[in-house]
Amino acid sequence: MYKTMAINPQNSITYGELLDNVQAWILTLCKNINEYASDVHPSVKASYSIPVLSQKWDWEFRYNYSGSGVPTRATHYQTTYVVTLTTKTSTVIPIVTEETVLNDLNNFLQRRNLIQRRNGIVTTSGLLNFWNNISCFLYKHLVGVTSNFISDTTYLMYWSNSPYNYATVSNMTDLNLNPTETNISALDINEMLNTIQETFNPNWRIHIVTYSQTTSDSTVNLGACAPFTYGNKDGGGYIPGYVLDQVLLESDTPDTFNFYLDANANYQIICVGAGGGGSSSRSDDHGTGASGGSGGYSNQTVKLSPGYYAVRVGKGGARSISWKGYAPGGDGESTYISTVSGGGGSGGVSNYDGGYAHGGKGGVGKTLNGNNGRAQTTQNTASVYNGYGYGGFGYGDDRINAGDGGNGYIKIVYKGQN
Repeated sequence: MYKTMAINPQNSITYGELLDNVQAWILTLCKNINEYASDVHPSVKASYSIPVLSQKWDWEFRYNYSGSGVPTRATHYQTTYVVTLTTKTSTVIPIVTEETVLNDLNNFLQRRNLIQRRNGIVTTSGLLNFWNNISCFLYKHLVGVTSNFISDTTYLMYWSNSPYNYATVSNMTDLNLNPTETNISALDINEMLNTIQETFNPNWRIHIVTYSQTTSDSTVNLGACAPFTYGNKDGGGYIPGYVLDQVLLESDTPDTFNFYLDANANYQIICVGAGGGGSSSRSDDHGTGASGGSGGYSNQTVKLSPGYYAVRVGKGGARSISWKGYAPGGDGESTYISTVSGGGGSGGVSNYDGGYAHGGKGGVGKTLNGNNGRAQTTQNTASVYNGYGYGGFGYGDDRINAGDGGNGYIKIVYKGQN
């Protein structure tokens, strides 16, 4: 961008010619004149920000303990932690204009009686004085800039507001434009400039751009998972993994939640729908009732991918009791995960008028449908799997009475990846 002036070697050198070449030389050296050079790394510029650490931890909080003290389910949480470094503006060497550099240099040389000698011929003592002053100027304003991101690289930059002080140098006092002292002939000015650059060697002074640090973290609840199975999915954490026939989830508590499966594998899934509620209706001299249907039962082994699955454990249907009225028992809710489900039984229905009573229909299941309810029974409609999802009883002969349906049930067992 900047070039030194061609000078005839046979001519004498004026201070003005020498100064113009020195100015151009300084502008060529520095990487922040008018703009940053294209090879300057962004880590030494203002507003540079980068996350230097980003981690995720998956962990669980265990709850719903059984009577034996063993947790029956866990909740999966994920915490994200980020550390970000941002350049401190106060340590960044900013862009300076060419005009600023020249003004700084001219003001400096003005105080040392060198600008006033611009048209004067450079003498031997004058040259030494000039070089001494230029060295002091460079000492104050030129620094090698780096950062921790580029520790093997430095960029020579011009620092106009440098905190360093100028060294003490004797000022020029001889204003005679035709001094009797020996004049300096016009040697190769570039060679002279190279000599001062090698002598000054400003790269020994390193200015390091520093950074401020901010941290942020957030924790989110991602849903339920199996106890003692979840660690850090991003590596390095505790993931003991599933073992064959491990029970990952077992519950007869009505609920709807997301459940995480950690492996692409086969899972035995048992779903029992909730039973329907019983019904009872009576007038002064007669009454009737009916039980609800029990929940359907599915026992399937299916292959599922890792991820979250919506789970519902059905709630039993509510009983219905009426004095001289129609009494429809509530339907039981279904129980499901993925494609496996057990349908809920429907509620029994009764009406004292005419002795109307109909038992609820059993829920649908892949393995067994639930049992249908019966009229006028003091017994719950039998479950089709281990007592879960029974239908609530209902009768009305000597007194009116009915029961709620039993809750559904789910069980998930790990069966390996083959």
